[in-house]
Amino acid sequence: MDDEIRIRVSDIIFALRKHWKLIVVATVAGTLFGLMLTAMNYVQSSLVIYKINGSFAVSAKNEMGFFTGNGTSATSADFMLAEEMVPAIRYVLNSRKVIGMVIEDEKLIGVKPSDISANLSLSQYGETQIIDMSLIWRSPEEGVAIWNSIVNAGNRVIPKTLQLGTLVVINEAMATQMGISREGPNLAVLLSGLGLFAGMGIALISMLMHPTLNNLKDVDSVLGMETIGIIPQSLSWSEQNGNIMTRSKNSEAAESFSASTYILRNRLGTREKHHCFYVTSTTSKEGKSAVAANIAIQLAGMECRTLLIDFDTRNPDIGTMFLPEIDYAGTLNAIYRGDANEHDVITHVNGYLDLLLMLPEHNPIPLDGTIEELFTRLIERYEYVVINASPVGIVSEALSLNQVTNNAVFVVGYDSAVMSEIQTAIQKMDKAGARIIGCVVNGVKGKVKDSRGNKASSAKNHARRNRHAVREDSAGVNAELDEDLMNMTDKPREEQTGEQEEQTDAAPKQTRKKLWQRKGKAASDAARGSASAKPSDIMENLITEETGEQQPADSVHAAERLKTEENNNQEASEEK
Repeated sequence: MDDEIRIRVSDIIFALRKHWKLIVVATVAGTLFGLMLTAMNYVQSSLVIYKINGSFAVSAKNEMGFFTGNGTSATSADFMLAEEMVPAIRYVLNSRKVIGMVIEDEKLIGVKPSDISANLSLSQYGETQIIDMSLIWRSPEEGVAIWNSIVNAGNRVIPKTLQLGTLVVINEAMATQMGISREGPNLAVLLSGLGLFAGMGIALISMLMHPTLNNLKDVDSVLGMETIGIIPQSLSWSEQNGNIMTRSKNSEAAESFSASTYILRNRLGTREKHHCFYVTSTTSKEGKSAVAANIAIQLAGMECRTLLIDFDTRNPDIGTMFLPEIDYAGTLNAIYRGDANEHDVITHVNGYLDLLLMLPEHNPIPLDGTIEELFTRLIERYEYVVINASPVGIVSEALSLNQVTNNAVFVVGYDSAVMSEIQTAIQKMDKAGARIIGCVVNGVKGKVKDSRGNKASSAKNHARRNRHAVREDSAGVNAELDEDLMNMTDKPREEQTGEQEEQTDAAPKQTRKKLWQRKGKAASDAARGSASAKPSDIMENLITEETGEQQPADSVHAAERLKTEENNNQEASEEK
């Protein structure tokens, strides 16, 4: 078993599809949060909604009003000097000294120099001596007054600090109303994207922290088990209430259970008359009990005497699937406490299916010597005994069933249990000596692919595709069976009846038993390719469909008589 958990692109896509609601919620939340911040930004901008713009030029005059050289006209050297003075003048105008003078001149109450400096912007126009100055303020009149006061304070401070330079207004200060800031409209889009990526991140982190089975190939490559059943999530089937026996037999889930049961029978083999296995899983709510119940129903539908035992000591729920109420006198609890015998507690569902139920108790019933002997005796009375065990990943009580049988069917809920927990549960079973004869993946969503990469199809379609292959594979068995019946079919009809009766009465039981064992083996082999066909239908096809014609009725009746007599002998031997 490979302990490495591989992350594929398909796993990432599955995680995103699985958590699509979370992703949508995170995206919507981000959008709403962005709109809220945009609204807050709009409210804030409504308090400072005026921008005062204006421009002025730097002149290389001294405080006496003369240019360099004491001239009244500017030379090219004066223009170049003014351009070089622009950075220094920008610094002076935004200094605490100038801003402090403005606050004093305008008598601004509660205004700090930093309040004006933070909203004041000075920029040089190209490479000229022109400076654009803008101020964002809450009142247009007050803002224009502050703008003009800055220019006036600069004309007083610059000549004294720089020994040269004055400011000449080009564009008078003008206040314009501001709207939402540039970042406002993009804020909702930005936070929507952040919400989307946050939801996707949470989905991927969840997948990395708790990877579940969402790819059927992992059953073989990672878990080291072989899939014998893929049960789809059929809402029309799973939502039906009441007796499980009344649920639709034509549902996709029922057909999948039928195919799984045929494969399971082939795994157990036909050499032994009595078979027993238990069904377990990693955790609860993986559909373990439903799988056990449906396999038992399918075995009974194949005319196999089947007993379904509910030994899930933590959560016994098999009885609720078949009966509206469960009487204590008809449960395993009554046997354990000596209040009933094993004959009184067996619930007969139909001619082939019996139940041995259990009620939940505070102290679970252990698999002690009494229960173990009971199970051993019951196994000898039925062809198949199916035990619904506790989840091995939660409690280790299921492993005690290895004293009765080491055959186990492991149920994995699709996208349910964590892969590491499944691996731990399988390792427990391996150490306890359990033989996992197959894995049933329950609740598969959507159109998936099986472990071979082919799309999972219904059992009926699988049977139609493989009918021709079944006939070819069983050609040798057909020849042997037809040879045994050749004498009855080749002679005239008026002679067949008497001779058939003599041959039937005189034939040794062992010979007839061998004949039907070969037929049963042929049906079992054919079932491997036809998941939905009944064993009786397959055996009839093995005899009649090879030539494409209906065999004489007497030969079929003779075969039926052999089968009936064999069944009667078997029942008589069991009663003894």
